[in-house]
Amino acid sequence: MGEITVHSMDWVTEYLQKVGQFINKYKGRVLSRSLKMEIIEGERDLPANVILIEFPTKNAALSFFNDPDYQPVRRLRREGSRSEFILFPAEDIAIPKFRLNNRSRFMSTYGRNPGIAGDSGHPPSRE
Repeated sequence: MGEITVHSMDWVTEYLQKVGQFINKYKGRVLSRSLKMEIIEGERDLPANVILIEFPTKNAALSFFNDPDYQPVRRLRREGSRSEFILFPAEDIAIPKFRLNNRSRFMSTYGRNPGIAGDSGHPPSRE
């Protein structure tokens, strides 16, 4: 996830023309690139824009970020903005990981099959 506050627009067009080839090279996928954000809890300054890129592995993300051919493009962004990037896995630490033989215990506890499309990943409401 990246948070970018642009100080100069001089680099933006060239950066956007070039960055995609590096994201693609490492099988990345832009999930969101947006100027639309709102704080719904807490207090902080919002960046000008955010970007969320999915990579198949941590190694792929780090390889993208550290690619020697990407560094001149990265430098464009760094010189014209304040950027912060955070790397995190796509996981839900609130849901325990069970081996296959424990699946029935999970289903009887929560009343559903983990991993089914449309499953929220949370126990059903007790209302």
